[in-house]
Amino acid sequence: MSNIKVNFKTNSELQAELGQRLRRLRLQRNMPRTELAEKAGVAAGSIAKAEAGEDIRLSTLLGLMRVLGGLDQVLQLIPVAQVSPLEAVDLGHERKNARRFGKKAATVKDKP
Repeated sequence: MSNIKVNFKTNSELQAELGQRLRRLRLQRNMPRTELAEKAGVAAGSIAKAEAGEDIRLSTLLGLMRVLGGLDQVLQLIPVAQVSPLEAVDLGHERKNARRFGKKAATVKDKP
């Protein structure tokens, strides 16, 4: 992944940039929207929306990137977090909520 500094003021600006990049990637692969839509299992209108910078479902983006050969870049969006040994032990235990106003504390399981 490059060290490009990204300074988008809004999510809409970022979506527009991603849409342009998606379109360029599709065109670089010489793939019409209809063909990409069929291979990715999405509607051609969804591709048009994505390329226009509109909101699309994550599953749609993943399907498009799978067909266009860009899943490895998608995975780089969120780095793998390293968990310390103490955190790993703590994740396996139940924790109790603080007692309030003399009520018995409720047991809550941590969610992964």
